[in-house]
Order: sequence, then C-alpha cells, then structure tokens
Amino acid sequence: DEEKNVFYDLTTQTSNTSTLLKTNLKCFFIETANNLHHGLATRYLNRLEKRKNEVHDTTAER
Repeated sequence: DEEKNVFYDLTTQTSNTSTLLKTNLKCFFIETANNLHHGLATRYLNRLEKRKNEVHDTTAER
C-alpha cells in the first residue's frame, strides 16, 4: 500500500473491532459450513453411483 500512499494506523484500538471480527467470522463459518455440506453431499452421491455401477457390473457378469 505504500505505492498508493495509503497507511494504516495499527496503534489505535477501535471499539468495534470485536464486533467486526465476529461478523467476519460468522460469514466465514457459514460459507465454510455450506462448502463442507456441499462437498459431503457430492461425495455421498458419488459413492452411491459407484456402488450402483459395481452392482450393475456384477449382475452383467452372471
């Protein structure tokens, strides 16, 4: 940020730092939970599809 001549005051504590942190963390955790849920659902569906294909292959061999 020095190139843009922008400097931040890191010595002064603001009163709403914890509120801002909680808001940011809450958004982050919600997004993380959604991503995790989507990933687990996709993994579960892939396992079901794999098992279905295995059963189909076994049946076709007979």
